[in-house]
Amino acid sequence: MIGTPFHHQGRKPGIALDCLGFIVCTANLLGCNIRDNKTYRRFPNGSLLPKMREQLVEIPLADIDVADIMVFQQKRLRNPWHVAFRSVYRDTAGMIHACLFNKKVIEQTVDSYQHGYIAYAFRLPGLN
Repeated sequence: MIGTPFHHQGRKPGIALDCLGFIVCTANLLGCNIRDNKTYRRFPNGSLLPKMREQLVEIPLADIDVADIMVFQQKRLRNPWHVAFRSVYRDTAGMIHACLFNKKVIEQTVDSYQHGYIAYAFRLPGLN
């Protein structure tokens, strides 16, 4: 799915994905059967976190590992605004996500700036 163009509420790997679409499509390819949530807008409206808590296993931030889902939230915003899978990229902490700024799904390092915005973490059910 890396390289798939970014499109808000996209759900077609290879054609168009947004950050949540990437998570949902990947989870479903892994057999996790995650129900989709398209009740969100470009700006956070509070619908993301409750839906994630219903379907995923919330974990402490200190326990984030490869394939876990990181949820980003700026302190000035009330609601989370981005999700990404944790990866190892170039021998360091990385993430795979649909990136609005790069206009596609990419893998990159999680730098100290981005790390400061990780507010929640989840594990797909059945993956240990």
